[in-house]
Amino acid sequence: MTRQLRIPILALALAICGGTPATAQVTVEADSTVERRGLPPAPAVSPGGAFLRSLALPAWGHAAVESGRGAFYTFAEAGSTWMFLRVRSRLSSARDRLEVRTAAARSEAVASGLTEEADILAAIQEDADVQDALTLVDAREGQREDWVALMIFSVLLSGVDAYVSAHLQDFPDPLSSGFRASPWGGVEVVGRLHLPIGW
Repeated sequence: MTRQLRIPILALALAICGGTPATAQVTVEADSTVERRGLPPAPAVSPGGAFLRSLALPAWGHAAVESGRGAFYTFAEAGSTWMFLRVRSRLSSARDRLEVRTAAARSEAVASGLTEEADILAAIQEDADVQDALTLVDAREGQREDWVALMIFSVLLSGVDAYVSAHLQDFPDPLSSGFRASPWGGVEVVGRLHLPIGW
């Protein structure tokens, strides 16, 4: 190949290589603009924000992502909190009862002639009323721990559900239902299952 032929081929190659990136860049930018325009708007609340809102206040995170399950968690957290307060009140009453039974058993032990503290304590522990009061206190303490665990679980479950709902808020509901007039008269309940294209 002569030198005169090499120069035009080299110039042509440089022109092609030099012009292609500019054309490709314009195409990519145009395509990305179209893709950005086709995307749904960014969610107002991030999944982490929805999680923290649900921890701070029942159903706040669900309301932010327009999920209807917030009412369930509101009732669950309110109910478990009410039961915890109720059990705590009953535990206080059971402890008062134990204190009264213990004082009565001590008085009976002293009245029976016991003077040593060890003997008095043994008599108190053997008293049937004191044992019943102790059993009741143990039961109330167990119930209190159960309701505390349920409160914590319901709060965390609410936060996790709000987190997942925030991730899925742009997806259509897979199931929907509605009513329509029946051709035979009356009303029919209609259910629809939405499957993504490509299944």
